[in-house]
Amino acid sequence: MTIKWIGANSNNFQSGRSGNKIDKIVLHWIVGKLSAADAVFNNPDRQVSAHYGIGHTTIHQYVREEDTAYHAGNLTVNRQSIGIEHEGGPDLPISEDTHKTSIELVTDICRRYNIPADRQHILKHSEIKATQCPGTLDIDRIIREVQIRLDKFTQDNVKILTDQIEKLQGQISQTQKALSEVEAERDTFREERDKTLSNVCPDPSVHSGDNSSNSAESDTPIIIPDTDDFSIPSDTPTGDKENFIQKLINAFIKFFLHW
Repeated sequence: MTIKWIGANSNNFQSGRSGNKIDKIVLHWIVGKLSAADAVFNNPDRQVSAHYGIGHTTIHQYVREEDTAYHAGNLTVNRQSIGIEHEGGPDLPISEDTHKTSIELVTDICRRYNIPADRQHILKHSEIKATQCPGTLDIDRIIREVQIRLDKFTQDNVKILTDQIEKLQGQISQTQKALSEVEAERDTFREERDKTLSNVCPDPSVHSGDNSSNSAESDTPIIIPDTDDFSIPSDTPTGDKENFIQKLINAFIKFFLHW
């Protein structure tokens, strides 16, 4: 849907809507071609305008939606509504393309302003002021077609939302599964670590400094350094090979204890 900005003379509309909310659409016919509306709405002496005009597949815009167009013959209604003119008149049948374009534009406006597609919110000009306007425009068809499109729009949005929820639920399920696997691996590792530690140091008294046992029966104590230096005292009565093993054991113990 392409809309061409034409504009209207500043005498023919009011800036703003005096705090009113847009909740209506009023439909008109031009009693002439679209070019006639272009000319009238730019005539400063006419003090009349509409927000949009439609001729076949062409849409002209004359007044911004946030401003008040003078189209309904009632200032309160003007401030609460968007006015749409349609090319047609007593001697100019309103075309099929004009109806289709109107349906598209009205659907867009209803969607953006949350206006219900019914006869209480989409009005003929003649329902506000004594006039023949909008003539032969099939307003009931427009409302019916707009409602169908709004319903489809809602259904499409519900489907999109449902698909997104299902996708999110799948991602949550995968995340929970991955988390469970990580926790299981962590528990397995801790069990293996504890088992390794118990095999390396089966007797806690080895680290207690208890000298009450027979020195002939006691093993060489395993020293866990407090610093990052894995060396052992130089007077430890062990050979070079035992020294290396001792350092290696100490390193593993420190590693596991700080995991």
